[in-house]
Amino acid sequence: MSETPFLVTKFNKALHERGAFSCGVNDLDHWIKQSASSMVKDGKAAVYCLTDRKQLKDAEATGTKASVLGYYAICAHSIEPVDAPSLNKRFVHPIPAFYLTAIAVDASVQGKGVGTDLVVDAIQRCVALSEQIAAHAIVLDVREDDDYARRLSFYQSIGFEFINPGHDTKRVFLKMADAKASFR
Repeated sequence: MSETPFLVTKFNKALHERGAFSCGVNDLDHWIKQSASSMVKDGKAAVYCLTDRKQLKDAEATGTKASVLGYYAICAHSIEPVDAPSLNKRFVHPIPAFYLTAIAVDASVQGKGVGTDLVVDAIQRCVALSEQIAAHAIVLDVREDDDYARRLSFYQSIGFEFINPGHDTKRVFLKMADAKASFR
């Protein structure tokens, strides 16, 4: 089996070149360029960047930077049981979860499965983290734009469900037990 040309690593300001990143959504482009460093520094999110494997290896050897081709951010989260009828079966206290705050793919590699790779990596990382920190689910908000239906269909195809069907059309969740069974 051949090695993928891409690698996902924890964000490193000295190693990840973000200046040219462009996914076509201004707020996601701006976030990785202007906010990611402070979010990581302040403990508000953990950011993982997808780069070309060879370029990253060369960058590490030469002290240069590798271009970010995609990224996602994770943070701890909790959901009030009243806000999550699909997730809440017996919870009286807030439901612990991981929240995928952002997932974005540079336009240069869109349509090549990179988004799927990032989502799978994020789910696998949440599964691994759940062995250390309790979390009942992985939550994300599906961006409401022209690609909403396609994105929602993708998330549903891998097991995500609406957190509050009929009331919230963008927030979805994947139970950690299902993630562990499917993505370990």
